[in-house]
Amino acid sequence: MNELQLKSDVHIRQMIREGKRVDDLEHALRQAEEQIKNFRLSAKETATSLMNEHRNTQLAKKAGTNQKNIRTDGVDASRSAEKSQLKLISNLEHKLDKLKIRLSQSDHQNDELKSEIDNLRRHRITADNNRKRISTNITKVQQQVDAILQRSHAVTEARESILEETKDIQKNQAEEREKFIEKMRT
Repeated sequence: MNELQLKSDVHIRQMIREGKRVDDLEHALRQAEEQIKNFRLSAKETATSLMNEHRNTQLAKKAGTNQKNIRTDGVDASRSAEKSQLKLISNLEHKLDKLKIRLSQSDHQNDELKSEIDNLRRHRITADNNRKRISTNITKVQQQVDAILQRSHAVTEARESILEETKDIQKNQAEEREKFIEKMRT
């Protein structure tokens, strides 16, 4: 019984640890997503500003307007930044998938442990009920045996008493017969 309790305590502790680890992983994923978002924005801004540093559009030259408003958008730099971001995202998504798989495996293992614990508890409850029932039956049988032994003892005493009376009667009859026979001879 204590062994089952210790085993269930160990499994519960493991479940708590796994739950905490899952929470930590989810928090880390949220932070990673925030970092990716910030990195994308900064990479895009950096790439655009680098491309715009030395190039102006034809429209800006013709119009003679404020060059800050009409600059190139840095398509080449944006593409390379986009590729690096996609690669980073792909790596992070791969890690996320691995973590999800691990989480799923932990959840599955926890469910199996819960099921095993529930089965052991059910088995323990059934065993306790059977033990109580058997104990009750043994008590009833013991009471019946005690009653039968008392009756048997009473019957034995009555039998012995009857046998003694029978012996006494036979002895008395034998004595009376001998007296009668002697009387008849004399």
